[in-house]
Amino acid sequence: MNEEQFKNIDKPYLIHQTITTMDDQQFKKIEDLDGNTAKTVNRLPDDPSYVYDIFIPREYNIFPFPKRWPKSKKTRIMVGAMDSPFYDNWKKEGELINFDSFWLFESARELDVTEYNNASSDLKYLFTTMINRSKLHRRYLMKELDNFGLLYDKSEYSFLNPPKDENEVIWHKETEQEVLTSQEWILDDYNYEKPDFEWKPPIELKQSLLQIVGETIGGNEPLDPTFMTEKTWIPLLLGIPFVVVSSQNFHRDMYERFGIEMYDEIIDYHFDSVPEMQMRIHSLVKEINKLKHQNWHELRKRVSKKVKRNQEIVHKLITSADTVPNIESFDSEKWDWIVDEAQKRIKSGGFLKNLM
Repeated sequence: MNEEQFKNIDKPYLIHQTITTMDDQQFKKIEDLDGNTAKTVNRLPDDPSYVYDIFIPREYNIFPFPKRWPKSKKTRIMVGAMDSPFYDNWKKEGELINFDSFWLFESARELDVTEYNNASSDLKYLFTTMINRSKLHRRYLMKELDNFGLLYDKSEYSFLNPPKDENEVIWHKETEQEVLTSQEWILDDYNYEKPDFEWKPPIELKQSLLQIVGETIGGNEPLDPTFMTEKTWIPLLLGIPFVVVSSQNFHRDMYERFGIEMYDEIIDYHFDSVPEMQMRIHSLVKEINKLKHQNWHELRKRVSKKVKRNQEIVHKLITSADTVPNIESFDSEKWDWIVDEAQKRIKSGGFLKNLM
């Protein structure tokens, strides 16, 4: 393929390509030129003899959804984590391979814990919760926390990206931006699409009994995998007790797939199996409410051994790499180096020293 053809590739939606066959070298060059998965897919030529391997680690790699897909011998789509309807759309276009621990490796590689390590671990808050994208289930979470009187004096929260053009207000303060005290610096260059600040865990997490995680919601069908992003892996790596607002049976799946234990010494997880989202969130917050007048130091002691076990489990998931998909592909370097860098960090000491 000549340089003139590559110039044409730079058009956003080039449907009638001059390229009629594909090979690994051409595919890699197309990817390197634009660095955008959705744009790349739009421009890939039809080639019934070629296997396309498309790696989509992050949500913002897939917007807008491609207008066309190439005809090929086979298309394999590896996803790190994404929410519905993205997941449902992608699985219609090829064999979907869920690299469900991708964000564990990425978190271990990226985390900057300098300020976190130096902060006091004295308990000040019942919980901390951090909301970047104000999606529906997270807005319902904030409404329930407010209704139970759990915001303001007993907790710390951030709500960074108020919803825009919403017809229905779910939580009365959802139009207001709120930032954690230790993270006011992020507002200088805030971009909700690329929240690089997430790699610097706030000190409020260390000073809370637990973290309420507003996770990414996966696909709509019962058999779709539960997605775990950095939102859940980070408290596991750092040894922070947590509870997750996500899809039905999230905590059960986390135990069955990875061995992560629930903190049932202090929380009744009956809410996890509740089918309806709003009722599931209400039941979860009701459990959190039961803790507000208890001795938080005693509650922390009750879960300390399990916190350590869970932290050791995720460290072993990284060093063993058992959860990394075994795929022979020229494109595998995109995740291989992330795995390698995460393993180096864990082998050099990791995060175990940060246990409370």
